[in-house]
Amino acid sequence: MYQVGHRYQTRRHGVFYTRKGGGESVNLDFSNSIMWNPWHGCHKKSEGCKNCYVYSQDSKFNIDTTVVKKSKTQFCLPIQRDKYCDYNIKSNTLIKTCMTSDFFIEEADEYRTEALEIIQERTDLFFLIITKRPERIISLGLTNLLKSKKWEHVK
Repeated sequence: MYQVGHRYQTRRHGVFYTRKGGGESVNLDFSNSIMWNPWHGCHKKSEGCKNCYVYSQDSKFNIDTTVVKKSKTQFCLPIQRDKYCDYNIKSNTLIKTCMTSDFFIEEADEYRTEALEIIQERTDLFFLIITKRPERIISLGLTNLLKSKKWEHVK
């Protein structure tokens, strides 16, 4: 069992079962997680970035990782629908967000509002956002938004 804030997670058959404080539970399928990279590119910020896999992958394809660009194909991925108007990504799927960038990088400021609207639309998904720039959450004025009940699906 893993403790995540006020939640406890148990892993069975590749699925994390999350129990919230009030006994309410949500099934999150971590074995069926996907990556959503609404933009690509980053700048090394700390010693922990020394061996970043994004830089090594991009170097194989002669891509300049320091250039941050909005993704043409990935940006709307969480809200894409099939021919029956159902979302392509099923409920309770873990969305690993910005794994080839940082969600709070300065160069993505112009795209972030739209990305946050996409996250807000899909409250049935679980968005995992890892950042090396937590101070930007405060400077962008997102602290209260991310702490609100509407954003419990974002960690």
